[in-house]
Amino acid sequence: MHNLIPLPAVEPGALTTAEIDATMAFAEAEKSAATRKAYALDWADFAAWCHARSASPLPAHPGLVAAYLSDLAQAGRKAATVGRRAAAIAHRHKLAGLEPPTNAEGVRAMLRGIRRTIGTAPDRKSPATADVRDAAALSEHAGRQARPGIAGVGLLPARSAAASWWRSRSRI
Repeated sequence: MHNLIPLPAVEPGALTTAEIDATMAFAEAEKSAATRKAYALDWADFAAWCHARSASPLPAHPGLVAAYLSDLAQAGRKAATVGRRAAAIAHRHKLAGLEPPTNAEGVRAMLRGIRRTIGTAPDRKSPATADVRDAAALSEHAGRQARPGIAGVGLLPARSAAASWWRSRSRI
C-alpha cells in the first residue's frame, strides 16, 4: 500500500517505518474508502475496455479516453457516472506521476458535450407572480390569527420592549 504516492527514492534508513506509515496514512485519508473503492472499480472497467482493444490503459492516450467516455454515454450511463470514470482515470494517472489524459482540451470538451447532451437539467421553480404572493400573504395572515405567538407574532412587543430598555440604558 506504500505505492500510493510516487516519491523519489529516499536514502535507506533516512525514514523509520513508523514515519513512512504515518505519511501514507495521511495520503490514504485524501479520499474516503468509498471513493477509493469506486475509483478502483472504475479503473478496472477502463482497463478491461482498453485490453479488449489491445490498448494500454496507462498511460492512456486522450483519444482513447474520449472514446471510452463516449462509449459509456452512448451505452446510457448518466453524466455523473461518466464524470466519475474520468476522475478515476485522472486519479490513477496522477498516482503514477503522469499527466492525466483528461486534462486534454479534447477530452474536456467531450465531457462538457456529454453533460450538455445527457445531463439532467435543474428543476427550477416557477417565478412568484402577484397571485402567488397574495395567496402566500393571505395564508400567513390566517395562520397568525389562528395561532397567536407562532412565527414571531407574539414576540414583536417583547422585542420592542427589550430594545427600548436597551436604548434607555445605553444613553450617557
